[in-house]
Amino acid sequence: MINILSPSLWINDVEDFNIIYEKEGPIVHEFTHLIVDKITHGNYPMWLTEGIALYTEYKLTGFEWGKDIEHVDGIDIKSLDKNFYGLDQYIAYRKSFEVIKKISDIWGFEKLKDILVTLGEGNNLKSSTKAVLKINLYEIE
Repeated sequence: MINILSPSLWINDVEDFNIIYEKEGPIVHEFTHLIVDKITHGNYPMWLTEGIALYTEYKLTGFEWGKDIEHVDGIDIKSLDKNFYGLDQYIAYRKSFEVIKKISDIWGFEKLKDILVTLGEGNNLKSSTKAVLKINLYEIE
């Protein structure tokens, strides 16, 4: 189930309502969460699903969330993995996006899907990354 806020509560431009909703609306982002959950059977860290949702949104709509956010280099993957909700959420979401984009840029989006499938088999993220990408997850920076 996907719950979203009615677009009439945040879109004031009646003339371009549909265009704004398609470009800035939450459907792609939230549907991506649903797909990640289905593939992994709920076995994923929050930063991973947020990063994939932001990246998918970026690829499909061109909207790049948080592109002006600075200081993301102060957060590493281990911090995202162990303390996602304890971090500044704007920086944590942006860093999640950047990690997923980097994985996709270097290894391809199919490898991200392979990581999700491996998670769905009950493996943890560190071993899934090692199996699919042949590297230590925490070395991606």
